[in-house]
Amino acid sequence: MNISVIASSYPRFEGDGTAPFVRSISVALQKLGNNIEVVAPYDPDVKESDVKELKVKRFKYALRKKWHIMGHSRSLEGDNKLRLAAYLLIIPYIVMGSIALLKSIRRQGSTVVHAHWSLPNGLCAWIVNGITGTPYIISLHGSDIFVAKKNWLFGKVNELILKKSKAITACSRELFDYAEKHGGFGKTYLIAWGANPTIFAPPSDKMACRRKMNLPEDALLITSLGRLVPKKGFDVLVAAFAQTQKPDNTFLVIGGSGPQKDFLIELSQKLGVGKQLILPGVINWNDTSAFLGASDIFVLPSIRDPHGNLDGLPTVLLEAMSCGLPCIASDIGGVSLVIDTWNNGVLVQPNHEQELGGVLLRLFADSETRITLGLAARKSVVNKFNWHNVSLRLNELLNEAILN
Repeated sequence: MNISVIASSYPRFEGDGTAPFVRSISVALQKLGNNIEVVAPYDPDVKESDVKELKVKRFKYALRKKWHIMGHSRSLEGDNKLRLAAYLLIIPYIVMGSIALLKSIRRQGSTVVHAHWSLPNGLCAWIVNGITGTPYIISLHGSDIFVAKKNWLFGKVNELILKKSKAITACSRELFDYAEKHGGFGKTYLIAWGANPTIFAPPSDKMACRRKMNLPEDALLITSLGRLVPKKGFDVLVAAFAQTQKPDNTFLVIGGSGPQKDFLIELSQKLGVGKQLILPGVINWNDTSAFLGASDIFVLPSIRDPHGNLDGLPTVLLEAMSCGLPCIASDIGGVSLVIDTWNNGVLVQPNHEQELGGVLLRLFADSETRITLGLAARKSVVNKFNWHNVSLRLNELLNEAILN
């Protein structure tokens, strides 16, 4: 198949941690023998020569470089509301994105479109479908439906997009239920995302990983990773860590950047664990395996933030599982699709620092359970939750979209 992929976020340079799953999915589809071209918006940080695995065509939609804020985690303020400038750029984005997608289809003779995020990219696919008849499928990721729920007009447009699509994939039960009720009945599929078990594997030398990441070598390390925004729940993790009796020389390491950095530092100091909290900043995606390999326990403390935003299924959880880590994760979004409590990880209630602290305490004291959970987590990714298996299912849906 010749497939045009459209996404509002796509790695801008080698090692960019912005939406690497879009590239992972597209690369996996290409390895199945498909011809893939990705259409994505321009961004000031793009260094396209550093991203060589796929054909990528960037489109501009604003007069000045700094005005390109659609996608790449720029359009949402604090991950909970659209920036005012984003409203002004929606129409230019849709117009230029639709033109870029139309050119991609004609350039390589694409017979189907894979749109990531129903808003705004599904609208581009919908418009192009009206012009060329090219069918499209949509993969929902969470922020698209969050925006659709917050704005009546966006919700109605989103419903039109979902109705016209040939298939919809959802990485959480909540996204699945929404799609089924708003235009996707009978054609929505629940598909958990994955990881690459070759790239993300248990380290042969944990101390080497710690040296590479400049982390304490002789310590028990609890790690987490993501943007420092409310929906990630890092404040809950800091509070749970603070209330737990810990072995000597235990550290909490939270990788990433964002508006909550100062808040987390102040919270840790207030709770008496300021010296045990390490915030190394942005982790290059190419270093994520080493960052996870340095860890003893991984925690995904995601919550539904006060505005109602939440993650679908963060792929960093699958990457940590693939690295053979015992993982504790909030039972939110699509996390329960991949974690079976006390079999290959542990689910806890979101925003419940006491429960999280209790599980941490148990794992601190029980190295055998940590090893058992880590081995089972790794096996889950190798056998099931990997990009090859995800691409096989998507390939079926893309083929069916053409035939039907």
